[in-house]
Amino acid sequence: MKRPFTTLLMCSLCLISGVYLTLNYVLPGYFFKLVTWSDRNRAGFTQETLRVGNQTFAYQESGTGEPLILLHGFGANKDAWNAIAPHLAHHYRLIAPDLPCFGDSSKPEVPACRIENQVLALERFRKALKLRKISLAGNSMGGWIAGVYASTYPEVVSSLWLIAPAGISTAQQSDYLGAVLDGGPNALLPTNQEELLQTFALVFSNPPKLPPGILTAMAADLGENYSYRRDIFEQLRKGPALEPLAKQIQATTLVTWGREDKVLDSSGAEILGAIIPNVHIDMLEGIGHLPMIEAPKRVASKFLGSIRQRP
Repeated sequence: MKRPFTTLLMCSLCLISGVYLTLNYVLPGYFFKLVTWSDRNRAGFTQETLRVGNQTFAYQESGTGEPLILLHGFGANKDAWNAIAPHLAHHYRLIAPDLPCFGDSSKPEVPACRIENQVLALERFRKALKLRKISLAGNSMGGWIAGVYASTYPEVVSSLWLIAPAGISTAQQSDYLGAVLDGGPNALLPTNQEELLQTFALVFSNPPKLPPGILTAMAADLGENYSYRRDIFEQLRKGPALEPLAKQIQATTLVTWGREDKVLDSSGAEILGAIIPNVHIDMLEGIGHLPMIEAPKRVASKFLGSIRQRP
């Protein structure tokens, strides 16, 4: 009696293994899309597009309540927020766009990708969505944009969450950034699987172990867009320093930083803490450059607790 069941089980396992191997090694692009769809579905995100002037914004949305716009970092996209979204969606209407020049949004000429132009694009995006007041969060480049935006439109931003933001000119220089400024290779611009693994080692304290098919698809996409991403990076280096602008931020602000950040030195947290009027600092031991991915529940809880204390 057990033999038919055992045979069926073995056949099922072989079928599952065959599908996995096919997707992983024969159809890595499809496999990557399938995994991305699954991640977005678990996060509760719906996919949207919005035409604003001559630009198209791709974005995803989840939850209800006060709008919280989530801005990803350089080389990333709206999926950077998939892990943390379930911990925030009961409190906020989450809106995670692909910033212009990234993801599925418009790819304008490189000068349009500069920080100042990203801030203007974000304001047009907000108005097109008919949002009066927003909470705003950003990681790395997205944190830089969020900080500049909050200083430029202080009346619009009710709360601000800066997660390892770029743009702090007086922070201690990381080894990574020093090497790039000296003309060395940029680990944030991978073109193949080996370099992509080096990128993971840079941005995570505990790099994820991804299936080969995912690595293949990601590396192929990054390799195709290398020149455009390289030129964007050079434009971003010309952006305004956050320090003189941060004094104008009126929103209750949380600065979250991983102590093990190898991209941007965590000394930036203390610098912003001394400038922004109403600010809390959350320093995370054992966490790298992407706290919202490495410790989503922990950092979401701290954000919700800090913002609830606002006057």
